Amino acid sequence: MICKCCGTESRESVCPRCGEQMRPGAAPDSAMERERENRKTEATVASDPAPAPVKKTKKRRPPLRLNMVFWQATALFLPLAYFFFDAFVVLSDRLFFTTPSGDSYLYRIVERLGSAMYETNSAAEIAEATLGEATAIIHTVSPLSLLSDLAAGNSALTPLLLPVIVTALLSLLCAASGVFLILTGGRILRLRLFCNATFVVATGATFAPLLGTLLLRIVYFCSGGLQRADMAMEQVVPSLEALAVMGILCCALLPALASMRRLSAYAKKESDFVGFPCHLLTKTPFVLTKWIGVLATLLALVPLGLYIILPVSSRTDRVDFGALLPRFLSHWNVIQSGGSALLAGNSGSVDFAALTDALLGLADVLWVFLLALALLPILLSLICLICAKHTKLAKKRAGKWVLRRMGAWLSRAALTPFVCFVALQVVTVIVLLLVSPVAMHIDFSNVSDT
Repeated sequence: MICKCCGTESRESVCPRCGEQMRPGAAPDSAMERERENRKTEATVASDPAPAPVKKTKKRRPPLRLNMVFWQATALFLPLAYFFFDAFVVLSDRLFFTTPSGDSYLYRIVERLGSAMYETNSAAEIAEATLGEATAIIHTVSPLSLLSDLAAGNSALTPLLLPVIVTALLSLLCAASGVFLILTGGRILRLRLFCNATFVVATGATFAPLLGTLLLRIVYFCSGGLQRADMAMEQVVPSLEALAVMGILCCALLPALASMRRLSAYAKKESDFVGFPCHLLTKTPFVLTKWIGVLATLLALVPLGLYIILPVSSRTDRVDFGALLPRFLSHWNVIQSGGSALLAGNSGSVDFAALTDALLGLADVLWVFLLALALLPILLSLICLICAKHTKLAKKRAGKWVLRRMGAWLSRAALTPFVCFVALQVVTVIVLLLVSPVAMHIDFSNVSDT
């Protein structure tokens, strides 16, 4: 017989394949019946839809609050201290007049201050005896006193108006950013324009004494050329109070800005803060972004190269690489002999004029070597950037770290000459004030004369 269900031919009363009855009244095979039921059950389970996956709910980040940005906002008010201290010190032009012996009065005053013959005389008495009259040799300028000086007819201070205005404007804008940050409880950090403007203004306010000196030099250069700028800038230096405020801001405001960058990325749910104009490159293809980064790095190296091959003042020539090592050795021998005598307690045999000249001359040589060392990691990161591929860069942490540090290495290389000069100038001042006869004339009860 033929099974009506599956078409299997058999002589049995029950189909051996599907268990269906082939003869009327025949009892079905229990094994075959169970197998058929199992097949029906499997087909039913297969036809049922799969259960929907359970979605994991992400925990929302807590919003920004005032207590998260309070000390950062407080740090933005610190540049207002520039209003309450002197910004510049202007030396009298009489100090640069030529004496009958051919040197300047400034050199003669410093020479007498360092001589043991005048240990009992005050600095004011030495200045009066050298110049021939009791005259003020310095004039301090602050943002609040400059307008009164100009109203009194002191037109020589007119170029100082630009750096003082820029310093005051940056300080006020920095304080305004702090006000907005407090009033909004930090929520304004979600606005990229505010973050970019605040970082630029606060960084400029931090280094306002250096920025003011640069602007002043540009003003003098535009009015009389490089030689005029060199002669005028000999008389103008940032005040000690302004430099002290700058040091405080470097220790307080710059870390606050770094914390604000992290909070801004936190508020916008980003991994890191990317400022203007680099955030425009986050949506460009990787190849275009890479070559724009290479071009930007090369452009950043151009000023450093020009600083080496061009003279930086009217009194210096371009760097002579062949004479660097002999000059370094000659200055180092003078410093070594003078330092040995000072450590032995025999300061009377030290020629402090030659020692200070050697310390300052060492800066003219040492910055070239330090700049060359600072350029090595930049060249390494530039090679890594040129050879970078999107797939490998996403897997290797070393490549990411090198590219992240490129900006820091560029800024350090740009500041290397300045740091070298400032460090050796500080050492020179310490040597003169602590171990030379100049220390005899220091009287903190009479700060103006000192």
